[in-house]
Amino acid sequence: MAEILADVDIQAVAFDRWRIDVLKRELDRLGLELPLVEWGQGFKDMSPALDALEAALLNGEVAHGAHPVLTWNAANAVTVKDPAGNRKLDKSRPTGRIDGIQALAMAFGVATRTEQVQTMPDEIFFV
Repeated sequence: MAEILADVDIQAVAFDRWRIDVLKRELDRLGLELPLVEWGQGFKDMSPALDALEAALLNGEVAHGAHPVLTWNAANAVTVKDPAGNRKLDKSRPTGRIDGIQALAMAFGVATRTEQVQTMPDEIFFV
């Protein structure tokens, strides 16, 4: 990971609190510092993240090269709404996975949030 990120100017890395302690320990061991931003999985954080991802998709700003795992994740994901109309991703099947599309939405969400401080990056990396 350190080798891949060596030449990349990372502005923010959204993370879910679940087991982040394991990643933080490994980052410390590698001496790798990342600008980690806590990102909840509920309606509050995910609704604006989905708005940002949806806008990028509709504007043709996302190309994933027909990556089979991301395509599978997207096919398993459905949006659910709260009474206020906020959205978040949920799995359509109990055996399906949505981790990749969830991470992509979080990346767009954190990029939009940090845009208030700086301009939107030209590229968003999904690893």
